[in-house]
Amino acid sequence: MEENRDYHAYRYGDYLTPGSELKIEHSVVCENVDISTLITMGTDSLEAMRQGSIDGEQKAYELVVAAAKQWEQQAAATQTINRALEYLRTPEIEHTGNQWKDTDNWRAAVGVQRSNTMSNIVIVGSGPAGVSAALYAVRAGVQTTVLTKGSGALARAEKIENYYGFAQPVSGPELERRSIENARRLGVQFVQTEAVGLTWTDRLTVETLAGAYPADAVILATGASRAVPRIPGLTGLEGHGVSWCAACDAFFYRGKDVAVLGSGEYALHEVQALLPVVKSVTLLTNGAALTADFPPEVSVCTQKVEAILGEQTVTGVQLADGAVREVSGVFVALGVAGSTALARKLGAAVEGSRIVVDDKMQTTVPGLYAAGDCTGGLLQVAKAVYEGALAGTEAAKALRKG
Repeated sequence: MEENRDYHAYRYGDYLTPGSELKIEHSVVCENVDISTLITMGTDSLEAMRQGSIDGEQKAYELVVAAAKQWEQQAAATQTINRALEYLRTPEIEHTGNQWKDTDNWRAAVGVQRSNTMSNIVIVGSGPAGVSAALYAVRAGVQTTVLTKGSGALARAEKIENYYGFAQPVSGPELERRSIENARRLGVQFVQTEAVGLTWTDRLTVETLAGAYPADAVILATGASRAVPRIPGLTGLEGHGVSWCAACDAFFYRGKDVAVLGSGEYALHEVQALLPVVKSVTLLTNGAALTADFPPEVSVCTQKVEAILGEQTVTGVQLADGAVREVSGVFVALGVAGSTALARKLGAAVEGSRIVVDDKMQTTVPGLYAAGDCTGGLLQVAKAVYEGALAGTEAAKALRKG
C-alpha cells in the first residue's frame, strides 16, 4: 500500500515475467478527506469537475491499455528469442520417433547441421494434477505433452460440489472434459498411450507403448498407486531380489531364473527387458487374467502367490498349491505403471506408495517432479490442482534458468 495525504493506493502484487505474463491491479481508497471546500461549490460545478476527473481516468486507462498491447508484442518477441536460445543451447541428441527430423527443422533449411529440440516437459497423467501442470507449463512458453491412458479416478465421480467456481454440482467426466479442452486450446498436446518405463541417459525419457518421449523435465501425475498385494516377503526383500525396474536391475540377474509379477502390458514391457539377459522368465499372474500377449518362451503361472521366499535374498516363490518355483529375483509389474512405480525406476525416494517431493514438487531426481494423489496427503481435486500448478511452474522456471 502506498500512502498519500488524500488517499491510500493498494497494489496487488504487480509483476512482470519477461516473455510470459504482466499483471497490474490497483485500487484507491479515500479516507478522512477534507471536502469542506468542495461542498461550497454547488452540485452543477461538482458534476462538471467529476466528469472531468472521470475523463482523466479514462485517458490514463487508455494509456495503460496501449502500453499493455505494446508489451504483448514485445513479450512475444522475447518468448520467440527465448525459444531460439533454448533451441541453440540444447545438446545434440539422436533422433527418435517423437523428435524433429532435420528435414522438418528450420536449421536444415538454412544449412545448420546440428539437430536439436527446444526445451520440453512431458507429463504422465491427465487428471487434475496433470492438466493443471500442463496449463502452467504451456503458458510459460514450454512445449508440453501429456501422456494419458484415458480417464482416471475423476471420471468415476458422479457429482462434485466442493470445487471452486461451479454454482451447481458438476460430474467428474464433465470437469475432466472441460479441463482437457482448455489445455488443448492453449497448445498442450495429448497422446493416448500407456507409460511403461522411465529412463535417463542424456535426457529423461518416458517409455510408452507408442514409443519413447524424451524430455527436459517429467511430471508424474497418474494418481495414487494401487495397493501392493500383501504377499509375505514382497516388502521385506525389496532390494534383495525384489525389484521394481527390469531395465535397471536385469544386469544383476544375467544367466539366472527370475519371475515377473503381473499380467498386462506393463508386465510385458518388463519381460521384454529381461529375456535377452536372464536364463528364464516365469510370469506370475497371481490369479489375474492375461491382458497382453507374452512371448512363447515365457512360462505363465496363473496361481495365487502365497509367499516370496528367502532370508537374505530371494530364493523362490511359493504358490497356492504348495509348490515352490526357484527363482533368484522377482520383478513387480502389477496393473499399469503408476507414478510411484515409474519414480522407483530412476531411484527417486518413495515412502510406501507416496513419492517424496520438496517444496517445489521436485523428487530426489533432478528434473523429475510429482503432483497430485501420488504425493500423499489430502486426496482431493483442489489439492491436486494446486500441486500440478506448482510443479508445472517450477519445472518451467528450472528450464529457463538452465
